[in-house]
Amino acid sequence: MAKAYSSDAYVSATHRSVQIFGAIGFTWEMKNHLYFKRARANAELFGNARAHRSRVMDMVEKKAA
Repeated sequence: MAKAYSSDAYVSATHRSVQIFGAIGFTWEMKNHLYFKRARANAELFGNARAHRSRVMDMVEKKAA
């Protein structure tokens, strides 16, 4: 669950950062866009929140059975 939460939080925080600083024209002067790209790449590489939650549910169902 920690991986799912952190994956969502990382992508959301970097997306908001790009939106906030992009609105005032500072996105390319800062590295916000690189962090957003890294967050999306990490979600694909290590699994996004949906994949982690599905894995947790599978483990819970297996243990309950």
